[in-house]
Amino acid sequence: MQLTKEQIENLYKFTRQHYVAWYDLQSELVDHLANDIEQIWKTKPNLSFEQAKIKSFKKFGVFGFMDVVEKRQKALGKKYSKLIWKEFKQFFTIPKIIFTISLFFAILFFIRLVNYNSFVIFTMLVGLIGFPIIALFITRKKQKEKFKETKKKYMFEEYITNLGKFASVFQIPFQILIHYADNENWTLNMELFFSFTFVICGLLFYISVSILPPKIRAIIAKEHPEYQIS
Repeated sequence: MQLTKEQIENLYKFTRQHYVAWYDLQSELVDHLANDIEQIWKTKPNLSFEQAKIKSFKKFGVFGFMDVVEKRQKALGKKYSKLIWKEFKQFFTIPKIIFTISLFFAILFFIRLVNYNSFVIFTMLVGLIGFPIIALFITRKKQKEKFKETKKKYMFEEYITNLGKFASVFQIPFQILIHYADNENWTLNMELFFSFTFVICGLLFYISVSILPPKIRAIIAKEHPEYQIS
């Protein structure tokens, strides 16, 4: 005997009641519960849906879904991290590497052109760090709007949001760049370090908030067709 749509919805509600907030993780648990309930009915067909559900749930142990949630969080985390890394590596093709090198020399030429003007350089740094912050704000706003519309929260969306937090990773080189901006006696090593760090940070921010999220959403949408790409 197979579960009805109403019973499947009941299982989704059941997972939410047991503090499983993410729809993609709920789907895995519901699939597991549904298969197990159908197996239980094969040996005990007289059990009601609620009885079979509780019997299946008890197999998760004293802590219920907690252990499973923790394991699946780690598994999905690894899955999404591999996906992110794969897409990240694919970004660096020969044309983009040439573009990166060209951008490096352009920044190097520009800071010399402005004669290391501290106001201009500081403005560049504000723009560099401001880009991922604004993008992160927009992403969170879209996620809230989507949640209001669908009432579904996806675990992978949190990983997409975390991509926009690369800014915090580069606070140390950012502070070094600010120090350089106030230095009037630039050496060649300072110029090279500033240009290299500025370009790398800029590319990482751009890839993290502009390139990877739509690609990841498209891939996840194939696994979860109910997820509509915004």
